[in-house]
Amino acid sequence: MTVVHHNGIHKVNVAWCECVDSGDALEQLMLHGLFPSTLMNPQTVFTFVMLNQAHVHLLQSKKSLYDYMWALRRLTDNVFTSDVPVS
Repeated sequence: MTVVHHNGIHKVNVAWCECVDSGDALEQLMLHGLFPSTLMNPQTVFTFVMLNQAHVHLLQSKKSLYDYMWALRRLTDNVFTSDVPVS
């Protein structure tokens, strides 16, 4: 799974809890502060911290979300930005 956080874009392995009261994948993600990019079979999630920071940056600087994501790619790997996972 790809996690987009305010300090960069990260690839992580996720193990879903299959306990009786654990809820589905969407509920588990939301309870851990992660917002999925899709509701069905999410492969990319955004942290609530990143979403809040993006909101403030976009309102203050008037830059596009595209530019914000490129900045996160640069934070992740400033030399090989094309190798940074995006989905």
